[in-house]
Amino acid sequence: MFCNDPFGYAYLDPAGFRASPLPKYIFSLVETTDFLAVSAISCWELVLLSRRGRVKLPISVDGWIERGLRPVNIQCLPLNERILVLAASLPAHHRDPADRMIIATAIEHDAALLSLDATFSDYAASSGLKLIVE
Repeated sequence: MFCNDPFGYAYLDPAGFRASPLPKYIFSLVETTDFLAVSAISCWELVLLSRRGRVKLPISVDGWIERGLRPVNIQCLPLNERILVLAASLPAHHRDPADRMIIATAIEHDAALLSLDATFSDYAASSGLKLIVE
Protein backbone atom coordinates (compact mmCIF):
# COMPACT_ATOMS: atom_id res chain seq x y z
CA MET A 1 0.00 0.00 0.00
CA PHE A 2 1.11 3.54 -0.75
CA CYS A 3 -0.01 6.65 1.09
CA ASN A 4 0.40 10.01 -0.68
CA ASP A 5 1.13 13.47 0.63
CA PRO A 6 -0.84 16.31 -1.05
CA PHE A 7 1.80 16.95 -3.72
CA GLY A 8 2.10 13.27 -4.57
CA TYR A 9 -1.68 13.09 -4.71
CA ALA A 10 -1.94 16.20 -6.90
CA TYR A 11 0.53 14.84 -9.44
CA LEU A 12 -1.30 11.54 -9.87
CA ASP A 13 -3.93 12.60 -12.38
CA PRO A 14 -7.03 10.47 -11.81
CA ALA A 15 -7.86 10.60 -15.53
CA GLY A 16 -4.44 9.29 -16.49
CA PHE A 17 -0.91 10.23 -15.60
CA ARG A 18 0.20 13.62 -16.86
CA ALA A 19 3.49 15.46 -16.89
CA SER A 20 4.66 15.63 -13.31
CA PRO A 21 7.81 16.03 -11.24
CA LEU A 22 7.42 12.48 -9.94
CA PRO A 23 10.06 10.05 -11.18
CA LYS A 24 8.74 7.70 -13.88
CA TYR A 25 9.30 4.58 -11.76
CA ILE A 26 6.68 5.90 -9.33
CA PHE A 27 3.97 5.49 -11.96
CA SER A 28 4.93 1.84 -12.43
CA LEU A 29 4.70 1.29 -8.67
CA VAL A 30 1.33 3.03 -8.51
CA GLU A 31 -0.06 1.06 -11.44
CA THR A 32 0.89 -2.25 -9.83
CA THR A 33 -0.06 -1.59 -6.21
CA ASP A 34 -3.18 -3.15 -4.79
CA PHE A 35 -4.03 -0.18 -2.58
CA LEU A 36 -3.45 3.56 -2.92
CA ALA A 37 -4.48 5.96 -0.15
CA VAL A 38 -4.36 9.50 1.11
CA SER A 39 -4.73 10.72 4.65
CA ALA A 40 -7.85 12.79 5.18
CA ILE A 41 -5.58 15.68 6.13
CA SER A 42 -4.07 15.53 2.61
CA CYS A 43 -7.43 16.52 1.14
CA TRP A 44 -7.55 19.51 3.47
CA GLU A 45 -3.97 20.46 2.59
CA LEU A 46 -4.68 20.14 -1.13
CA VAL A 47 -7.45 22.74 -0.79
CA LEU A 48 -5.06 25.15 0.96
CA LEU A 49 -2.24 24.54 -1.53
CA SER A 50 -4.60 25.18 -4.43
CA ARG A 51 -5.93 28.41 -2.89
CA ARG A 52 -2.38 29.66 -2.37
CA GLY A 53 -1.42 28.82 -5.96
CA ARG A 54 1.21 26.24 -4.93
CA VAL A 55 -0.62 23.44 -6.78
CA LYS A 56 -2.36 23.92 -10.12
CA LEU A 57 -5.15 21.46 -10.84
CA PRO A 58 -6.97 21.18 -14.17
CA ILE A 59 -10.36 21.28 -12.40
CA SER A 60 -11.74 22.51 -9.06
CA VAL A 61 -10.29 20.99 -5.91
CA ASP A 62 -13.69 19.50 -5.03
CA GLY A 63 -13.87 17.91 -8.47
CA TRP A 64 -10.30 16.66 -8.19
CA ILE A 65 -10.92 15.02 -4.84
CA GLU A 66 -14.20 13.48 -5.99
CA ARG A 67 -12.72 12.30 -9.30
CA GLY A 68 -9.40 11.36 -7.74
CA LEU A 69 -10.74 9.21 -4.94
CA ARG A 70 -13.47 7.24 -6.67
CA PRO A 71 -12.55 6.00 -10.16
CA VAL A 72 -8.96 4.97 -9.42
CA ASN A 73 -9.88 3.48 -6.05
CA ILE A 74 -7.81 5.80 -3.88
CA GLN A 75 -8.93 5.32 -0.30
CA CYS A 76 -9.18 8.26 2.08
CA LEU A 77 -7.77 7.14 5.43
CA PRO A 78 -9.45 8.93 8.35
CA LEU A 79 -7.57 10.40 11.25
CA ASN A 80 -8.19 8.58 14.51
CA GLU A 81 -6.94 9.00 18.06
CA ARG A 82 -4.00 6.60 17.56
CA ILE A 83 -2.80 8.52 14.50
CA LEU A 84 -3.18 11.87 16.27
CA VAL A 85 -1.28 10.67 19.36
CA LEU A 86 1.48 9.24 17.15
CA ALA A 87 1.65 12.49 15.14
CA ALA A 88 2.02 14.50 18.35
CA SER A 89 4.79 12.20 19.60
CA LEU A 90 6.90 12.30 16.43
CA PRO A 91 10.16 14.29 16.57
CA ALA A 92 9.83 17.88 15.38
CA HIS A 93 11.92 17.40 12.22
CA HIS A 94 9.11 19.13 10.38
CA ARG A 95 7.22 22.11 11.80
CA ASP A 96 4.01 21.37 9.88
CA PRO A 97 1.61 19.37 12.09
CA ALA A 98 -0.42 18.28 9.03
CA ASP A 99 2.68 16.63 7.59
CA ARG A 100 3.24 14.80 10.87
CA MET A 101 -0.36 13.56 10.63
CA ILE A 102 0.35 12.26 7.11
CA ILE A 103 3.49 10.52 8.35
CA ALA A 104 1.63 9.03 11.34
CA THR A 105 -1.14 7.80 9.02
CA ALA A 106 1.41 5.99 6.85
CA ILE A 107 3.12 4.46 9.89
CA GLU A 108 -0.19 3.38 11.49
CA HIS A 109 -1.31 1.68 8.27
CA ASP A 110 2.15 0.21 7.57
CA ALA A 111 2.09 2.00 4.22
CA ALA A 112 4.96 3.35 2.16
CA LEU A 113 4.67 7.13 1.88
CA LEU A 114 4.92 8.76 -1.54
CA SER A 115 6.22 12.29 -0.97
CA LEU A 116 8.23 15.01 -2.66
CA ASP A 117 9.16 16.51 0.73
CA ALA A 118 12.84 15.84 1.46
CA THR A 119 12.31 16.53 5.18
CA PHE A 120 10.29 13.32 5.44
CA SER A 121 13.50 11.31 5.12
CA ASP A 122 14.40 12.39 8.67
CA TYR A 123 11.33 10.48 9.87
CA ALA A 124 12.32 7.39 7.91
CA ALA A 125 15.50 7.18 9.96
CA SER A 126 13.91 7.87 13.35
CA SER A 127 10.47 6.26 13.19
CA GLY A 128 10.55 3.42 10.70
CA LEU A 129 8.61 5.33 8.05
CA LYS A 130 8.85 3.66 4.64
CA LEU A 131 9.47 6.47 2.16
CA ILE A 132 9.18 6.08 -1.62
CA VAL A 133 10.45 9.43 -2.93
CA GLU A 134 13.07 11.44 -1.10
